[in-house]
Amino acid sequence: MRKIAFLILALVVFKSFGQQNSDYVILTFISEDKGGRHPASTHHWIVKTDSINEVGSRMPTFPTYLNMEYSNDCLTRCCENKKIDLLTSTTNTNFDYPKKHFEQSKSLLQLVSENRQFLQKITITWSDKKIKRIIKVYGTPISGQFCECEIYGLALKFADGRKKVLIPNSIYTLVDGFWNTDKGKFVKFYDFSKIDPQNTL
Repeated sequence: MRKIAFLILALVVFKSFGQQNSDYVILTFISEDKGGRHPASTHHWIVKTDSINEVGSRMPTFPTYLNMEYSNDCLTRCCENKKIDLLTSTTNTNFDYPKKHFEQSKSLLQLVSENRQFLQKITITWSDKKIKRIIKVYGTPISGQFCECEIYGLALKFADGRKKVLIPNSIYTLVDGFWNTDKGKFVKFYDFSKIDPQNTL
């Protein structure tokens, strides 16, 4: 009987631990071509604060999607830790999100848009100099939960070599004072030109 009680308690503790919030930085890349035909585009990436290594100059970043550029099928599968191809859909693909998820995603996008801090401006000029790309990078430190899963298919072509994505799936709060920490300062001066920001079609 004691063994059963212990197992139940262990499961409860494990479940609670798995649902704890983590701290992240949402990176917003706004790209615009001067002299080109394409309008400005916005792409979001994410880094878990605990994964930032100032000494090793490492900041593992992964695609994330705040505008719900994925189906409800992908959301469900990702939260079950199953592989997804979030950029491929069929007539049977379900985009009928739960109301709770829709509201949480809308709230997160607003939180990021209203609290992002400018980090860097990247200028890319092609050899003919007819088109110049301006990429502005912003950061927003938040706390919450994301579903993490591997990707395959078309999604791999828009992940800059990464094989994993994070999809928002909780209520989020702003992390105050992050930019004054050592990791915050590291993010501010990180070379974001290493990242190809486009993660959607």
